[in-house]
Amino acid sequence: MSSRSCATILLPLVALLSACGTPAVLAALREERVKLGQGSAEVLQHTGPAELWIAKQRVETLYYKNGAGAVYISLLDDKVIAYDDRAEWPAPAERAAKEADKPVSKGRIRVGMSEPELLAVMGKPSGMTAENGIETFHWTSDDESDSQVELQAGKVVGYVDMETTKFSQNIPRHDRKNATTTGKVRVGMEKGAVQGALGKPDGVSAKDGIVTHRYDASAFFGNDLVYYVQYRDDRVVGFSQENVTLAKKERKEREAKEKEQQAAQAGPSAGSQVARVLFGFLLNTAVQAALAKQPAAPPPRAGGGGVRPGPEPVPMPMKTDTCSCPELPCGVAKIQPCSARCVNTRAVCSCGGQCPAEGRPSRAHSCSCR
Repeated sequence: MSSRSCATILLPLVALLSACGTPAVLAALREERVKLGQGSAEVLQHTGPAELWIAKQRVETLYYKNGAGAVYISLLDDKVIAYDDRAEWPAPAERAAKEADKPVSKGRIRVGMSEPELLAVMGKPSGMTAENGIETFHWTSDDESDSQVELQAGKVVGYVDMETTKFSQNIPRHDRKNATTTGKVRVGMEKGAVQGALGKPDGVSAKDGIVTHRYDASAFFGNDLVYYVQYRDDRVVGFSQENVTLAKKERKEREAKEKEQQAAQAGPSAGSQVARVLFGFLLNTAVQAALAKQPAAPPPRAGGGGVRPGPEPVPMPMKTDTCSCPELPCGVAKIQPCSARCVNTRAVCSCGGQCPAEGRPSRAHSCSCR
């Protein structure tokens, strides 16, 4: 339709705006053709196909572009519970979906699908990880994208296409002797069954009721890989992999660029920023209210696919080391104090400040992580 005809045809205002380029989803919201409680099929009749589907904690969200921003419509149990016409567009998911061989954010995957139904659509995953009783199936594509689907009690509860990082691009793909990410380990398995498949662990730690077993692996392209299995009451609640070599390299690079800061002063991490963009719909008060009314998760099933209710995800074991050097007055001048707070490294504080006879500092203290 030309701009001239658009300006001359007498139509209701909303229809006129829609004909001149207003997204169909905006017109549907303004005309209240999308309502709370509607099912996804009826919503799509009014809005047209969504450009991206993202799900987390069983909340499915349909995304539509709106200029530089987005419109989203969130559903729980396939019923509309919230929508927003001034949302942020989840650009990382869009980029990952374009690179993915089998994107999961195009409407093919839905919350509630069973594991066999999921595999019938997607095929065998590249690998698996798990945290706090929720299993994540990964389909990786040329080190560019990581299409993830989360399952709880054998049912899909979340899905998203993610851009890979240097830590995740090789993660669950390589079948190694001690790999926990190839499908040999499943949530709900007993510890004895895991050790029957992987053998005795190379290390063990415990925190907040979670026992973590570590399995070392030989170097892969110069990178040392470590695998973890987490247990609660001798049943698996999590499993993952860590690239120790890259983790150490990143830590050294970070320490070289900035001084040690207190955790309270540190800004949000890149991972938390991406999570805010992709899953910001979970902050919607209507979404939170709907989730609060949901029943508790079912008990686990031994041998895979089950879930054991547990606390919030527990991070992998870390060791903190600290030291400090005091302030040293030198007449009218002074040597400033310093301190080091180091995670998984050694804190080294050299309190070598000196004040010569003339009362001016000749050497400062030194605090660092090694």
